[in-house]
Amino acid sequence: MTTIAKIKQVISHLRIEQVEELPRWLKEFRSRQPSPTRDNTWLKLAVGAAKPGMTIEEPMSLSHEVE
Repeated sequence: MTTIAKIKQVISHLRIEQVEELPRWLKEFRSRQPSPTRDNTWLKLAVGAAKPGMTIEEPMSLSHEVE
């Protein structure tokens, strides 16, 4: 049995309040996971951004512009 099949089986036994909590938990869980798209965009923007004497804060500020 796959992990997804096990999850589906367990969900079918949850109370309605617990089922309604799942989307909120999944949204929070996903927000904590790295985003390959966001990371790749940041890397593309950061290429060539470093200059002599530059502090880490300057290139890191690019990550706040991408979301």
